[in-house]
Amino acid sequence: MQKALPLTLCLLLLSFQDANPVAVTDRKYTSMTSGTFPASHLRKNETEISAEGGHIDAYYDNTGFRIITEHTFAVMSEHETQLYFDPGNQLILVQDRNITHATPMYDSAFTHADDKAQTWRYYFQNRKLIKWTGPKAKDSTSRQYRDQQASWLDYSDNMVKQMTKYYTRNPQPAAFTLPVSKDTE
Repeated sequence: MQKALPLTLCLLLLSFQDANPVAVTDRKYTSMTSGTFPASHLRKNETEISAEGGHIDAYYDNTGFRIITEHTFAVMSEHETQLYFDPGNQLILVQDRNITHATPMYDSAFTHADDKAQTWRYYFQNRKLIKWTGPKAKDSTSRQYRDQQASWLDYSDNMVKQMTKYYTRNPQPAAFTLPVSKDTE
């Protein structure tokens, strides 16, 4: 005899069954950024990434990476790219932000109050860009749309490989073990 699934699990599964894949991705994003998402953390400091440095944070569980964030700093700006994945390192969302500061970060008058930010979002389903939002976003008929799709897929594949390689050389005492495939070593 087969056991019935608990009601909360059934409701969670049903909440992700939606005809609108962007709405499903937004719910997954909210779930992953809620602060209660069960994942292990890996950080790689990147001093050579820019003049002021940066770092890459990866959150993973036993299905693969779930979030990878690259954050770079400059005197008058910051850049943050966040990649969100379904199990198996399947890219579902890219959130790309440029933040410009009114004063240099090292200045004693520095505050985030006067920051200006631009944010772009790229929604993916089955390795295909399905929606692009943000300043000067293009629709799916534009050549730039196809270029963005190829660029972000390449970027996310490279970040997964880079962080997997870093994980294999610097294993973390974590609750989850990251599955490592032969092609990423």
